[in-house]
Amino acid sequence: MTPDQARYTQCPACATLFRVETLPRSTVRCGSCSHLFLPTRRQVQNLPLAFKPLVPEAFRLSGAAIGPPDPPPVATDVTAPRPRRLPPPPPAAAAGRPAPVRRRSRPASPAWALGSALLMVVLLAQGLILQREALADHEPLRPLLAGLCVLAGCELRPVHDVSAWRLSEAELRRDPQREDALLATARLQHRAGRSLALPLLQLQILDAGGGVAHEGWFHAGQYVADADFREDWSAGLPAGEELQVKLRLRDPGMVPDQYRFRLQGHTSGSP
Repeated sequence: MTPDQARYTQCPACATLFRVETLPRSTVRCGSCSHLFLPTRRQVQNLPLAFKPLVPEAFRLSGAAIGPPDPPPVATDVTAPRPRRLPPPPPAAAAGRPAPVRRRSRPASPAWALGSALLMVVLLAQGLILQREALADHEPLRPLLAGLCVLAGCELRPVHDVSAWRLSEAELRRDPQREDALLATARLQHRAGRSLALPLLQLQILDAGGGVAHEGWFHAGQYVADADFREDWSAGLPAGEELQVKLRLRDPGMVPDQYRFRLQGHTSGSP
C-alpha cells in the first residue's frame, strides 16, 4: 500500500495518530498510553498535509502492537453482604465535639487505702490540736486532746466552769497602809474534782441609790495575793485548794459603803 492509500486512526485517550496498512476491527492497545480502543471508530483515510509529518514511524500500528483484548470479567452469582447498621453517634460527637472517653476505674490497693486512712487521721488530729482552746471545755474530748498535746508538745488549758466557784468573805475597805487607796479581799475556792481556770473578777462600787458608781474587771494575775502563784495562774487552781484574793484600788473619793463582787454571774457583796 502506498502512503496515499494508508489509513489513519487516533487514540481517544492521548490523541496520538497512527498509520496502519490494515485497519483492525478488534480492540487494540495504544503504543503511547496503553489505552484500549477500537480503531474503526476513529479512522480516517486522508490527513491534511500539515498532520502527516506528525505521524512518526515508531507509532505505526503493527502486529506486535495489536494484541488480543482483555477478557471481559466473568459474572458470578455472589450474594452481596447486607450492610451493617452502625449505632447512632453519641450527642457530643453529633454536635461536632469529641466524645468523652470512659475509663474503667481500678480498685484501690490495700496500701493506698491504708495511706488514705492514715492521712485522714493525721488531718483530724491536727484540726483538734488547732481548735483545742475552743474544745477544752467539752468533757468527752478532753482525754483525747490531752493525749494529742502530749504527742505534739502543746499545752491544754484548764476547764472554765464558773458555776463551780465560790467566793466568800468578800470585803472592800480603805487600805490601812495607803490613804489614797482601797483594799478588796476575799477567799476563792471551787467544788470541782480537777483544776479549773481562774475566772474574771468584777468589782462594783454602788452609790447611795444603789446605782453603779465605779466598776472594773480584773484577771487572776491582778487579784491573786500569793506572789508565787501569781506567776503561773494560767494553770488554774487544783481541786481542794483555796485562793486568797487581794486587790488594791485607787480611792474614788467616796465611802465604799455598798459594793458588789462578781465572778461572771456569781455575786458576793455587802448586805
